[in-house]
Amino acid sequence: MKPGPAAAAVRVHRAICQLWQRASDAGSTAVASDLDKMRSAADQLRGQLKQLPQHLAETTDVDGRNKLRHDLRTPVNQVLGYCELVAEETEDAGDTRWLAALEAIESDTRALLRQIDQVGMTIVRDSDAPVPRPPPSGGWAALSRPHPAATSEGPSGTILVVDDNRQNRELLERRLRRDGFAVETAEHGVQALVLARTRRVDVVLLDIMMPVMDGYQTLEQLKGDASLRHLPVIMLSSLDEPQSISRCIERGAEDHLPKPFDPVLLRARIGASLDRKRVRDLERAYLDRIVAEKRRADDLLHGVIPIGVALSAERDLGRLLQRVLEEARRFCGADGGVLFLRKDDQLERVLLQCDSVDLSDTNPEDEGAPQAFDLHGDEGHRRPAAEAAAGRTITLDDTRGASPLDMSDARAFDRRHGYVTRSLLALPLRAVDGEVVGVLELWNATRASDGEAVPFDRAMIDVLQSLSSLAGAALASYRRETDLRQRIRHLEIRVDEANRRRDVSQITETDYFRKLRDMAREIRATTTPSTDG
Repeated sequence: MKPGPAAAAVRVHRAICQLWQRASDAGSTAVASDLDKMRSAADQLRGQLKQLPQHLAETTDVDGRNKLRHDLRTPVNQVLGYCELVAEETEDAGDTRWLAALEAIESDTRALLRQIDQVGMTIVRDSDAPVPRPPPSGGWAALSRPHPAATSEGPSGTILVVDDNRQNRELLERRLRRDGFAVETAEHGVQALVLARTRRVDVVLLDIMMPVMDGYQTLEQLKGDASLRHLPVIMLSSLDEPQSISRCIERGAEDHLPKPFDPVLLRARIGASLDRKRVRDLERAYLDRIVAEKRRADDLLHGVIPIGVALSAERDLGRLLQRVLEEARRFCGADGGVLFLRKDDQLERVLLQCDSVDLSDTNPEDEGAPQAFDLHGDEGHRRPAAEAAAGRTITLDDTRGASPLDMSDARAFDRRHGYVTRSLLALPLRAVDGEVVGVLELWNATRASDGEAVPFDRAMIDVLQSLSSLAGAALASYRRETDLRQRIRHLEIRVDEANRRRDVSQITETDYFRKLRDMAREIRATTTPSTDG
């Protein structure tokens, strides 16, 4: 006669205790430690089975019976999981002393699991629905495979394990790390969402029955978040219910795994999920590039080009300079910037702005940076602005790190204002003929969505280079127009002087004027006093 679940649990517990004693006597501390966890799980199962008749009498609804079977399967899953893990690790170490006993415990525990799966089946399942059986184990041969962790390429992905049971989390974490994965763990859905948003995660293993936020709710939150919905989610459950599986898949789960896990099946499901995620990541990256190119085209068409036209039409130098710096900062969200104009071999600072320290005056006298410096002297050596004046675009993601450039101006500004300059971009302002007429220097770009400081990315730089070209052309045009006006003014003065001389000449050369001049001479002669007497 086949023993009931309680008697089967006692036999499994006795076998584990005997093996634990052998491992302790042999000084195999690691094996004894894992067997102690198996013993603890078997103890828990024995206690639950003693209370089973009372719980069955008190629980008559489907959800209650499901939870009862879930609670019974949890310690069974732990016994099986540690049993396979110990066998795997000891065999890898060349220690085969425990394999026969572990195989016997594994066989008895799976038989016990089949009995537990029948608990309350009369109301849990339709009479003609097939009773599910746990998937067959991969066997000891499957456990002795070479595991990917032995490669030198590092973790092949990061798995987030979400389970309210500490032993379950520890068991899964150890197995996944052996298979070469990095692992993050969470006790419930709320904690899992925080980790998914703040850590790099490739696949989520999500238990269904948890406190605080269960697996269904967590899955809905993950798939409802645009930044997380691409993550593959594999649902974990001690219950192999068709309704539960259907509910998970409908809500966007990638797959479903019943506990206890077949190690081979677990690796296969995770591997397939990782492959699909990599394809999705490539698709998302490609789409992001397309969106960035479209945004750049839109910026050029609707932003940069109209601004260039407006700059070319501006006739006031102060407003032109102000517009150039403000529009450049707007495109990248830069917290501050400075505008230099080139005069012969010098760069002269004409405008500085910084929102965080409330600087917006033109040509400030003392803000921690020089008013002008010689491009070919020691004071201009390797300054970002000087490099840009030579026609190069300079980008620094972190000005606080080691750099071959002279960052003394930025550090002096930071000390004076208690500021932190992080990222920096220096752009040459070129005229149409390629001449550099000035330099635009920006710092601390920010992300439009949340104002977070970010480095200047390629899309920003492309747009700002287009804007700087238009600004350089506008400044060169203004300079030419100003020079032309001065020349015209000088020419007008010379023309006026020539006209006045011509008019005078025309008057003095007439017969009438000559007669008057002769009469004036005669009068002067007759009125001159005689020198006689």
